[in-house]
Amino acid sequence: MQRRTAAQNVALPLEYLGVVRTDIERRVAELLDHVGLADKADLYPAQLSGGQKQRVGIARALALYPQVLLSDEATSGLDPQATASILALLQQLRDEFDLSIILITHEMDVVRGVADHVAVLRAGQIVESGRVPALVGDPASPIGNQLLPLRVTTEDAAGPLSFEVRYGTQQAVAEDWISRLGETLKARVRLHSAIVEDIHGCRAGRAHISIDLLPGTKWDAQRALRSMAALGLHATRLDREAQPARAASQAMAAPRREVA
Repeated sequence: MQRRTAAQNVALPLEYLGVVRTDIERRVAELLDHVGLADKADLYPAQLSGGQKQRVGIARALALYPQVLLSDEATSGLDPQATASILALLQQLRDEFDLSIILITHEMDVVRGVADHVAVLRAGQIVESGRVPALVGDPASPIGNQLLPLRVTTEDAAGPLSFEVRYGTQQAVAEDWISRLGETLKARVRLHSAIVEDIHGCRAGRAHISIDLLPGTKWDAQRALRSMAALGLHATRLDREAQPARAASQAMAAPRREVA
């Protein structure tokens, strides 16, 4: 409310319940300190930044000791620095108050950065659900593709033996997997594009690679797929002869998906 100070806004639900004034003041001071606004208690919304207003709203939501916090687009309209600050605060409060947080957002960076579990709603129905690390590593997951997007151009995928490779947290993948793959296949592995992220302390990535056959070397795409699967990689062939190899890759490498 624009006519109430930060402290008065946080106090509002407690006032509605008829909590005595001394208890209200104690609880408000405690919450403002938790959200980093102890020195902003007497300021009005017009005097606060967007991120500070969000912090006031979070403090007010915690006033009645909830077990579940519903956060609807908490980072909408915030700059990257404020967004990171609010997300860090939510994680901190989750641990301090033993909260379950339901975070509603359209921002995939937010989901990838802080969520443990994700559910996709469409027309009121859950169409996909699972742990974030598992979905990121699943080649068959639409939301996994959005969480860790990779741009592959038509030109990049036009050559022979072109693959999309991904890995999540289901199996440890060596940092030097490209050189190991080249050594195994006795071939040159070229990296065209890639994205790598740390998700919940584990490395996950997607990459577009192509494999150059050396003169006199005889092997097929199935061998390449088997070699990549042995390294913990989920590979999908991208070139024009891809369809049979893609099916084999998914049969070998796709993990079971966790669905709620």
